[in-house]
Amino acid sequence: MRFAGERSLSKIKLSYLFSYAIQDNYTDNSLSFSNSYYLGELTGSYRQYSLGLGLEVLDGNGVKGFTTPLATLHRFQGWADKFLTTPVNGIQDAYVNAGFLSKGVGPLDMLGISLSWHKFDSQRLSIDYGNELDLQLQGKYRRTTGTLKYASYAASSTTPLAQRDTNKLWAQVDFAW
Repeated sequence: MRFAGERSLSKIKLSYLFSYAIQDNYTDNSLSFSNSYYLGELTGSYRQYSLGLGLEVLDGNGVKGFTTPLATLHRFQGWADKFLTTPVNGIQDAYVNAGFLSKGVGPLDMLGISLSWHKFDSQRLSIDYGNELDLQLQGKYRRTTGTLKYASYAASSTTPLAQRDTNKLWAQVDFAW
């Protein structure tokens, strides 16, 4: 189930998103489980600025976490890619996003800057997994777009996962025919 929309409040545009799904074992699967997924996100935009917050939860029952085998998980739960599979105790991702987008900056047709901060905990047992900061700088000139992305994940000292602090940097150039 998914519910999304936007509403203008004077000079501020408010966008909202709510999702819910449930995942059960199939027919004669010997592993009996029922895990839920839910997401709530609220974003406010004023001119070229945006600020949002959200909570995304993928349940885990201690044996199996909610799975998304066909998803592009790099886009979710941080760009350091520490949670490409849901931990068996689930994951709760509380996050804040901020952005700036401007047209006609110097020689660029468009310049965008975005920042995301994630706080990761297990959905079951309230285990602190750590936090992550993601930054992106993107510029467009005619048919070419350049992107720099940086992710910094700081593992919690109490997390039982085999996680460690991770920093990643991406550079990407796209050209549209």
